[in-house]
This record gives sequence, structure tokens and C-alpha cells, in this order.
Amino acid sequence: MMLYTRFLMLCLCVCTFAPPVARACIDSIKTSITPVQCHGLRNGNIRIDSVFGGEGPFYFSIDGIVWSTRPEFERLWAGTYLISVRNPQGCVLSEMVEVTEPEQLSVYLEADDYSVPKGGQVHIQAIVTPANTMLSTISWRPPDMPGVGNNLDITTYLSENTTVALTIETPEGCTARDQIYIEVEVPQLYIPNVIQPGSEQNTYFTIYGDWSVNKIQQLQVFDRNGALVFERADFWPNDPIQGWNGRRDGKFAAPGVYTWLAQIRFLDGRLEQQQGTVTVVR
Repeated sequence: MMLYTRFLMLCLCVCTFAPPVARACIDSIKTSITPVQCHGLRNGNIRIDSVFGGEGPFYFSIDGIVWSTRPEFERLWAGTYLISVRNPQGCVLSEMVEVTEPEQLSVYLEADDYSVPKGGQVHIQAIVTPANTMLSTISWRPPDMPGVGNNLDITTYLSENTTVALTIETPEGCTARDQIYIEVEVPQLYIPNVIQPGSEQNTYFTIYGDWSVNKIQQLQVFDRNGALVFERADFWPNDPIQGWNGRRDGKFAAPGVYTWLAQIRFLDGRLEQQQGTVTVVR
């Protein structure tokens, strides 16, 4: 009788044991996304800040293959990623997450003229895309160009062939650069070094120049002792009669080497001084 009672109690205990309660699966996640800093870089970031529902420890994956307990994914390109969270019971929650990037920063330089006379003025404008981008740095090169400031629209003067470059930078550290080549036209001057007074050719000494020469501000001729032999001011180039005819005090100058000094005014307003020698032959 006692054996039967024990068997009945054991059977009752087994038959009335409650089944285990299934653990809840993951309900949702909260993520923080850091966009790519500059277009084309690989520095985006996704971090899973919170997991709601289910019991840990949790495992995280960005490709569904490799899992880790670290809830952060770094050095990401811009794009869409499938983020997954799994718990030990095998519950998996996946969510599409997008890492964005800013529009590509670019700058384009445009000049009103790509060929200017020596010392001539050139206007250069920088066109930035996207428009109205906030810039922290505007750096022109060469840095010693006149008229260059911290702006995107400059007027400068060039005396030699120059590659003008501009680098811009945003507060986020994104940069863009462009450059243009400005050719400077060197004035073409012809100044005789030999004259033969009284001959049919090479009778006069004067200054010849191309279109960039405006006027001869002053022309002086000196003998070997430094005495002034000829002087004329404010006359047109390319006119032999306006120059020195090889005479001194109404008579043909003595053969020899004479020194000349000229001030030449160009169309751009620049005044240039030149000097040399001319030989008088008979």
C-alpha cells in the first residue's frame, strides 16, 4: 500500500509540471548614424545604441555572416546596410540603415581673358558647387598676386605667364582645387643699334613697338662723355621722323657709340624704362 502511494505521488508530480515559458524575441533597436564627412571618403559610422526586447548578450552583424558583441561599425562608405541583432535564443532582428554623404565639393575658375599684356589686368571668378557652401579657407596661389583677398572673385595684375590656383576648404575639412593658366604677352619692341645719318636707310634712331606700346614718354641720346645730344618727349612709336636723325647742333654727329635712355608708356598704363647703345656710322 505504501509503494502504491509513492508511485501515485511521483506520477502526479510529473504530470502537473509546467512547460518552460518561451523568452521574448528582440522587438526593435535604436541606432545612431554618422554620415560620411566628405564626398567619396570612407568614414561613415553606424552604432546600435539600444536593443529593446529579448535578453542578451546580443550579437551584431553588418553582413549576416560575421557576428560580434561590439555594437558599432566604422569606416563605412556611403550606402545602405542591413544591420542585424541576434540573441542566444536565436532571435534575429534586421533593419536597413542608410549612411549618407554630402554632395561632391568642386570649384571652377573662370577668367575674363586668358591672354593679357604684361602688367595687364585679369578678372578671375571661382564658381563653387554646391552653391552657397560655407567655406573656412580660400587660398589663392601664387600668394603674392596683387588684389587677392579672402574671396572668390578677384582682379589681379600679371607680369609673367602664371598658373593661378585656388584651394577651398569647408569647416568639415572637405577640399577642392582648380587652376588656370594665364599667358602674359611680352611687348615686342625693336630698337635699332646702328644708324647711318644721311643714307637712304637706317637714317633715324627711334623706338618701334607692337600694339601694346602707347607712346614714347621720353627718349634721350648721350655721347660718350654723358652730354645730351637728343631729347624728345611724348611722341608716337614707329615714326622715324620723330626720333633722332643722327645730327648734333645741325651737323652730322661724329661716328661712335652713343647711349640712349627711353621711358615707354604701354596701353595698360605701365611705364617701363629701357636703355642701350646705338652706333653711328658714316
